[in-house]
Amino acid sequence: MAFTSSATNKNNIFHIGPKGPGANLLVVVKETLAFNLWQQALLRIPGIPVREFSALTAPKTTGELFPTLCINVKRMLNSARREDENLLWRRINGNPAKIISCSIQNVSLVDKFIPLNHNEQAIAVAIYHYTVEMKYVDSSGQLYLTSIDSGTRYQRVIFPSYTGQLQINLESNCIFTKFYPLSMASYPLSMTSKLEFATDFSPPQPTRVWLRSSAIK
Repeated sequence: MAFTSSATNKNNIFHIGPKGPGANLLVVVKETLAFNLWQQALLRIPGIPVREFSALTAPKTTGELFPTLCINVKRMLNSARREDENLLWRRINGNPAKIISCSIQNVSLVDKFIPLNHNEQAIAVAIYHYTVEMKYVDSSGQLYLTSIDSGTRYQRVIFPSYTGQLQINLESNCIFTKFYPLSMASYPLSMTSKLEFATDFSPPQPTRVWLRSSAIK
């Protein structure tokens, strides 16, 4: 690209290029949520001593009374499962070379069970958040630790009845991690779900261009 320069810039050398090496870190976290509706009740059962009970003999009919025990029981009324993938980018400075580990930390989960006014249905909502911790080494073997925030995540299920006690279990795992060149930062996140560009890349190197200016006569 042509440009003009003043006489004061004569013989100056301009350096055009990135500030330094680096890479984009892509992490894909698979989220699995189990929505369970439980009913809890008290059940009374006879407390038969072990010495009086045998599975190979017929029960006694002498009319002997045994003490009654009261136990807590739970019955699952309904359940649903939701799965999602959370794609996270992070700019990594330096010269990252190899990912050592990926773990999920600081998981928080809030559940809400909201009845619908127009019918007997109810909406179960899960609001959750976690932190992805990554360990990696650079080309010199130096170990680094970085973290990525998941952002606030939501999932919901509509149950046919408001009856029951809601319990939500969340399981999250890193299913894909990779370093990519900085030039791939403009890729839409929707394209990364296919992972079509999951090709091995060597650590990116900076590009340097030197331009020498001269006075225009």
